[in-house]
Amino acid sequence: MVKDGASLEELSRQTCQPAHVLSRWRDEFFEKGAAVFKEAESPKEKAQETEITRLKTKIGGITMENDLLYEKIKRLENGPPFHLRKLKQ
Repeated sequence: MVKDGASLEELSRQTCQPAHVLSRWRDEFFEKGAAVFKEAESPKEKAQETEITRLKTKIGGITMENDLLYEKIKRLENGPPFHLRKLKQ
């Protein structure tokens, strides 16, 4: 741990904290430090994220339907003309 070029022992003397405690705090900070500064999501943000997820799912479904329809169109266009097809009974 370095603060303004100070070693862990110097910092321990300045803060009256044992070096092992400072070392543990440093390790915990590096492991969990980002979570400390992350703000909790507001209900509005959560609702927006839920809506975004729902819409992305819907877009995926519509995309799949479009792909299937384009494939069906391609098969129909490449097949025999409608007036020459046999009717299913």
